[in-house]
Amino acid sequence: MNPFTGIRKSGQRPKKRRFNGNQHSKSGNVSQESSHVFTKGISSTSEPVQRSASRRKLDLKSSSVPFTSTFVGNIIFDKALLFSFLEDNLCCKVCTGRVSISDKRVAGISSLMSIECNACKIQVSTRNPKLLGPKKNIPEINRRISYAMRSVGQGLEGMKTFCGIMDFNPPVSQNSYELICRRVNAASKNVAIQSMKKAADEEVAAVNSTDITVSGDGT
Repeated sequence: MNPFTGIRKSGQRPKKRRFNGNQHSKSGNVSQESSHVFTKGISSTSEPVQRSASRRKLDLKSSSVPFTSTFVGNIIFDKALLFSFLEDNLCCKVCTGRVSISDKRVAGISSLMSIECNACKIQVSTRNPKLLGPKKNIPEINRRISYAMRSVGQGLEGMKTFCGIMDFNPPVSQNSYELICRRVNAASKNVAIQSMKKAADEEVAAVNSTDITVSGDGT
């Protein structure tokens, strides 16, 4: 193609013509199409509007938990800083004497924190994580970190590396880790079944029919 095609003898390119509409289009088509425009989700025609499944799901009530000012969750703190702060600002509720705080590893990254009065020697203790199970003897934090590492594609060895870098206590043993994985797998399967059943029931109730289509991405 000649690069100088369309250039005038003066050396200047001709100005581009402005678009003034399609002269072959009928004005009646524009008015006819505009009569079917949806306004705020309501059709101007008498035909019923077919709502998609995604639209119906957006109208469902949310199952999210509302935010509260009470903190629930896990935090990371430096034990030396926290224990020193508590020892400098707490006293025994019996004799108002000074207290000493210590902790020891129980299982995995779970530990037992003890507060002892230096005067009357009264001692109280508590576990740092929430305890699960009928006997309340299973540290939740060990299951949570195992599930978290599995969610990012890591196993026990990855957990050991993570705990070492973060200066945590060593994680659970191989046997405990395998037991946790079995428990998490059973719980995840149960939640998945309930979630899919709930979604199916909601869809059947929304369309008032059991003739529905299910799609998936194979994951």
